[in-house]
Amino acid sequence: LAVTPTGSGNLLYVTFDAVGRSKNKVMMDKRVRQAFIQAVDRDALLKHIIPGGEFFQKNKAYCLPNTLACAPGVEVYPYDPAASKKLLAEAGYPNGFDLVLHVHEPFKTIAEAMAGEVRKVGIRASIESLTNAAYVRMRGNGEFTAFLGSFPAATHPDTSVVNEFFFSGDRDYWQDPMIQKAMEAGEVEFDDAKRATIYTPILDKVNQDAYIFPISELPIVWAHHKDIFLKPNPLSNSLPMLGDYGWKK
Repeated sequence: LAVTPTGSGNLLYVTFDAVGRSKNKVMMDKRVRQAFIQAVDRDALLKHIIPGGEFFQKNKAYCLPNTLACAPGVEVYPYDPAASKKLLAEAGYPNGFDLVLHVHEPFKTIAEAMAGEVRKVGIRASIESLTNAAYVRMRGNGEFTAFLGSFPAATHPDTSVVNEFFFSGDRDYWQDPMIQKAMEAGEVEFDDAKRATIYTPILDKVNQDAYIFPISELPIVWAHHKDIFLKPNPLSNSLPMLGDYGWKK
């Protein structure tokens, strides 16, 4: 047998409750959200925890780089546990706080590793894994303070789809008027370059205000006969199609 990781088009991410929909209001403070992000070593997650992750790169924003209008000017806060501890102290949590990190069940192992990371700086995270039905219900009810999940961001190759997923309806845990206004402008602009100009400030604001913590694209790991080859196909990320694989000559 051989093992080959390929792209899935799925974005692995953490969201934070910035407007206080959940009972725990701690993530309303930007410094706390930033502290969580800077406590997590994404390189270590990709290398040791996420299956096939060593072949993938950290995301610069909450969209995938091969998506139209995914052109952030500001990147995600870097791993810096010392800065994380300082931010928590400034926010009034020198001794840390308790946090439930909800997670879509398939990613429980990744959530456990992230909980271990943030516990090092004082965020006493526990894990509650959820089925898809429970996840959708609780998300809509505003019960998440922090949540780890995935979204098929490459389903449609435009950042507008990702914006719509995060910032519309009962999925919106930020309710940012700047983002809403820019989304409306972008959805009626058909010029790709102009739409990217409209969406870049959204991507930058999300990174600056630590609304969403993008980890990476989530790999699919294939176990297959050693004499079979697999080749990436962006049109069939999560489902192999005839022509995506074959016998080696």
